Amino acid sequence: MSGHLLELSRFGRNPEGGVSRVAYSDADLQGRAYVIQLMRDANLDVVIDAAGNLVGRRAGADPTLKPIVIGSHIDSVPEGGNYDGDVGSMAAIEVAQTLAERGVALRHPLEVDHLPERGGRHRSAQWPSRRD
Repeated sequence: MSGHLLELSRFGRNPEGGVSRVAYSDADLQGRAYVIQLMRDANLDVVIDAAGNLVGRRAGADPTLKPIVIGSHIDSVPEGGNYDGDVGSMAAIEVAQTLAERGVALRHPLEVDHLPERGGRHRSAQWPSRRD
């Protein structure tokens, strides 16, 4: 997991040692491509939903059960840290990878979600909820 965190920190690295991987920026898109590959390597079926969320799914023994959802975000605020969100995201992939490697079947489906949390380049997280 440490290696995955280190590799992810390359995308948007800044001179101060943190990252600037604002949602939907070039650095974020590069980081998302890296994460998609990790998710596929963990035998997850990966889709990008209409909101831009990365969702990796692993079937459970009982498809009628609700999924267990784990994950976080990999985007950052400008000049953010290397661990906020990233640790939860990489840990979720690590769980999926370990389950796959050990042949562990769950009753519930497993979803590993990576959500753009910090707002995009147009400060979408701060848009007002009312119409002007």
